[in-house]
Amino acid sequence: MTTTHEEIERAVERAVEKMRGTLRDELRAELLGQAPAEYLTTADVARIIGKTARSLEAMRERGEGPPFVRPTARTIRYPRAGVVAWMNQGAVQ
Repeated sequence: MTTTHEEIERAVERAVEKMRGTLRDELRAELLGQAPAEYLTTADVARIIGKTARSLEAMRERGEGPPFVRPTARTIRYPRAGVVAWMNQGAVQ
């Protein structure tokens, strides 16, 4: 199968549009004080795992739950990959 110049151009244009969308979403999140897509807030993680934010905070204080980072003294973020890995640890085979 031969790829035409037009097909390559369309593929490049789709990739550029996807990158623009990602950058736009990240900038919007930063300006609104929201976590970037690769990091989740306590509320995000609590909603995903079906707990309250306070329950997740208590888990964190006990050294339980998904891994987190503290970019500032008052900010907690959860790496999305870490949350997924933590959830998969409890997966039933």
